[in-house]
Amino acid sequence: MANEILRYSELTDNEFQFYGNNGYLSLPGLISAAAAAALAEEVVAVMAALGVSPE
Repeated sequence: MANEILRYSELTDNEFQFYGNNGYLSLPGLISAAAAAALAEEVVAVMAALGVSPE
């Protein structure tokens, strides 16, 4: 999965400001849909192991 991650070389001033104001930043294409799905499955599995409901 690590080889599927794309690199963003730098953020624009607007992106940096948005992140500072909102605490998140959407970077479309940063990871593939398959990698995102695998990460989501892993998070749910860890939550289940901890006895936490994902809902």
